[in-house]
Amino acid sequence: GRIIERRTGLPYGAALKKYVLDPAGVHHFALMTRTSPQSRLPDEVFYYDTPDALQGYSIYDDDPLPEFYSYGGFDGRAIDAHGGGIANAPDLTRFLDAVNGRTKPQLLSAPTIALMLARPSVTPSGQYYGLGWDVDPAGPAGPVVQSHAGAITWGTFSVVFRLEGGITFGALFNHLDTSLQVMGLDTEHKLIAAGYSITHWPSTDLYPTVRVVP
Repeated sequence: GRIIERRTGLPYGAALKKYVLDPAGVHHFALMTRTSPQSRLPDEVFYYDTPDALQGYSIYDDDPLPEFYSYGGFDGRAIDAHGGGIANAPDLTRFLDAVNGRTKPQLLSAPTIALMLARPSVTPSGQYYGLGWDVDPAGPAGPVVQSHAGAITWGTFSVVFRLEGGITFGALFNHLDTSLQVMGLDTEHKLIAAGYSITHWPSTDLYPTVRVVP
């Protein structure tokens, strides 16, 4: 984030909006600020930490009661470029569609995309991690062209996928189970299998029909 600020001369959020989000058609995105329930955005979900997670005292002096980690365990401004974004599933797919997808404009050139998804020499076979993307040519639930997942203990989990045939989808959860195997890999495999199970897709653009709370 700081490198982007130095290179563009803009705050990270402003640079992201100007060079990535606006061109990709993403208009309902925000960066986290204070992680307190009263600081939630009007259309932001409530994050539910797992009931058996430890509570601790908030990092904010004006919030003296013990809280779950999602609210008061960290300050969102400290992780702006490291998972500090707030978005919805349609806008996640809009972003991915603008990166090696079918929408216009595309944010990256073909050579850049090829470099980004190239297999590193240290991983000669199977699933691998390119430049920011997981690639799994022979995944257990079907091939994955590119994907990325993220989570913050124990209140968020999100994934975005590009499958073969140009299938793009995203899923967001306002809870992260302590069983990362179940919440992570098992959930991802079920989502991928569901995507490949659909044989007929609408021929029209459904983005305009998506209802987003302003």
